[in-house]
Amino acid sequence: MRGQTGVEFMILFGVFLLAIIIMVFSIWNYVFDINVSTNDLHANKFLDSISSRVDTVFLEGDGFLTNYTMPDTILGRNYSVSIERGFVFLNFSGRVYVKRLITKNVTGNLEKGENTIKNVNGVVAIL
Repeated sequence: MRGQTGVEFMILFGVFLLAIIIMVFSIWNYVFDINVSTNDLHANKFLDSISSRVDTVFLEGDGFLTNYTMPDTILGRNYSVSIERGFVFLNFSGRVYVKRLITKNVTGNLEKGENTIKNVNGVVAIL
């Protein structure tokens, strides 16, 4: 009788342990999806702010300039930004995000910290 109780306890314990492991994996996947969505949200918001600033400088015409400050990190993580052929590329958290600009005439590149964006004869120059 004692041996049977021990076996029944071990089987019951194994079933509960399996249920807990399944719950942990499903919660882990849910948390991972939330983190990916948060990264996407912040990356797209950041790209929108950059593209709107560059597009505004282009649309305002020759001589218009504005300052744009880029943060050191996004959500505590490092990132890089490049502007090529009318697109803004953001490399963040192992993914590349892209946003189209109105103009392809952009010279220079955005750096972390203070940047000056100026329209020089229809060309957007990042200083």
